[in-house]
Amino acid sequence: MSTYQPFPSFVEWITQSGPHQAFDTYAARFREIGDDARAESSRLMTRSAAVDTNAIEGIYHSDRGFTRTIAEAAAGWEQTMQHRGAHVRPAFDDAMNGYQFILDVATGRRELSQQLIRELHATMTASQATFTVETAVGPQAQALPHDQYKTMPNSPTTAGGTIHAYAPVEDTPPDMARLIGECTSVQFTNAHPVDQASYIHYAFVCVHPFADGNGRVSRALASIYLYRNPGIPLVVFQDQRNNYYDCLEAADKGNFGPFIGFIGQRALDSVQLALESLPTTPSAEHALQQLAADGSNSPSQMSLVPGGQRLKEAVFTGIKSRLSALPTTPVITFTTSNRLFGEPGTSAGYAHLPSHELQFSLLATDESAWMVAECFTVPVRDTAPAESPEYLVVSSPGYSGFTPLARPLEVFRRDLEPTLTETLRLRIEMWGKNVVDGFVSGAVDSYRNLGR
Repeated sequence: MSTYQPFPSFVEWITQSGPHQAFDTYAARFREIGDDARAESSRLMTRSAAVDTNAIEGIYHSDRGFTRTIAEAAAGWEQTMQHRGAHVRPAFDDAMNGYQFILDVATGRRELSQQLIRELHATMTASQATFTVETAVGPQAQALPHDQYKTMPNSPTTAGGTIHAYAPVEDTPPDMARLIGECTSVQFTNAHPVDQASYIHYAFVCVHPFADGNGRVSRALASIYLYRNPGIPLVVFQDQRNNYYDCLEAADKGNFGPFIGFIGQRALDSVQLALESLPTTPSAEHALQQLAADGSNSPSQMSLVPGGQRLKEAVFTGIKSRLSALPTTPVITFTTSNRLFGEPGTSAGYAHLPSHELQFSLLATDESAWMVAECFTVPVRDTAPAESPEYLVVSSPGYSGFTPLARPLEVFRRDLEPTLTETLRLRIEMWGKNVVDGFVSGAVDSYRNLGR
C-alpha cells in the first residue's frame, strides 16, 4: 500500500512550471472580442466542459460528435442525450449548474472556502443518489453524502494491484484548510491562470475529500481561474483521459511539469476552439433562405475533392461537410476544380505550397453561367518561433472579389503529428463553417445585387 503524500506548496509547484506564451497570445485575442461574442463562446465551451466532465468519470460515454451536438444545442440535442440513458440529462444539468456556481467565485461575488467547495460538490452531484464501493464481497452501492467530507477511506486499488493513498479521513479537514490557504496566498493570487488551475486541481485530487465526485469538482475549481482569464472553463475531453491520468500519476511522483503542461495545453485548446466558434458572417442557411425568398426551385449538388496532405484533406472535408448540410439551393450548384483562380495571399514568414491550392465555386444554373470562386492555400514554415503555429490555412478571393474569412486557421505541428488531434478536427469544423458561411453569404449578395 502506498503512503499518503500531501500536496506540495504552491511555491514548490511553480518551480516546475514554465512560460505559457501560446496560451497568452490566444487569450489576449479572445479578450479583445466583443462582449456578446465572448459570452456566446464561453457558453459553448461551458456546455462542452459539462458534457465531458461526466464522461471522464464513466457516468456515460461521449465522443466529439456527441459533445459538439450538446454544446451547440443543435437540433435534436435533447433526444440525442436521452438516447444515452435517462441519467445523462440530469448529470449534465448538475455539471452546468456547477459551472454557473463557480462563476460567482471567478467574478469575485463569493470567496473560495471549504463551505463553498462543499456546496459545489452538492450542486455537481445533486442527481446522483449512490456511489459504488468495493467490499470484500464485491462492489456495493451506498448512499452518496452530498456536501459532506468522506467518513471512510476512499483510496483506490490501481491496475497493478497497489493502493493509491488519498488523504486519510482525519487529515481531510486540515488538508482542505491548507488548500484554501495556499489558493488565497499572495503568490497564488498573482500567478498565471494555468499555474493556478493546475495547482488547485492537483492539490484537491490529492486530498480527494468526498466519497465520490472529486474529479468533477476538481475540474470545476480549475475553471475558476480560466473563467477569469481569458473567460472560458477548462475542457478535458473523454478521449484525453489516458494522458490526463498519466500526467496526474507523474505529479504523484513529484514530477509536476507534465500535469502543468497538460492543463496548459487543454486551456490553449479551449481558447482556440472558442475563437474558431466565433461567427464571422451571417450563416449560410440565412443567405440561402434570402435567395429562396426571391423565388426559384432548382436542386443543388456539391462535390469536394480533398487534396493529398493531412491538413488540406481535413480542411476541405470539413468544408464539404458544411456544404452538404445546407438546404437545397434554388439557383446554385456547387462545383470543385483543381484550377487556381487568383493568387493566394501572402503570410509573413510562411512559404506557400502550390500543391495545397484548391478552388470551389457557386455556379448559377441559368443561361448566364454566373460564377464565383474562392482559392485556398496552406502556408507552412519549418522554423517557426517558439510557441507559434507552423501552419496556416488562408483563403484569397478568386472570381468572387470577396474574402469569406480574414482570420486564418492557425495550426501547431503538434496537432498534426503523428495524426490530427480530435481537438484540431473540431477546430477545423468550426473554421470551415465560418468559411462556407462567408462564401455563400457573399456569393448570394453578389448574385442578388446583379438583379437575378
